[in-house]
Amino acid sequence: MDGLITTAPGRTRYDGYFRTPPYKRVDLGLAYGIIMSETDGRRRAVRSLWAGIDLFNLFDITNVSNYYWVTDVNSISYAVPNYMTRRQINLRLTLDF
Repeated sequence: MDGLITTAPGRTRYDGYFRTPPYKRVDLGLAYGIIMSETDGRRRAVRSLWAGIDLFNLFDITNVSNYYWVTDVNSISYAVPNYMTRRQINLRLTLDF
């Protein structure tokens, strides 16, 4: 699988281009219901309470989002990659009234 085609600003694809690395990412999320609403007719102050954990970019792959183009004194453009965030853990608590 190939990435997207990109060129330097102000250039056409015939002047030269290259492909960005392919984007790969795996996310994992788990949730657990601590308090669930019951249907026995009673009114509770809290209808539900959920706890969850998300693991973004599970395999810690460095993906390129775009390129910052730098031009030297000889008008040669160089592509400097901007990387997306690495692995992140997200904890969440959801409370419904």
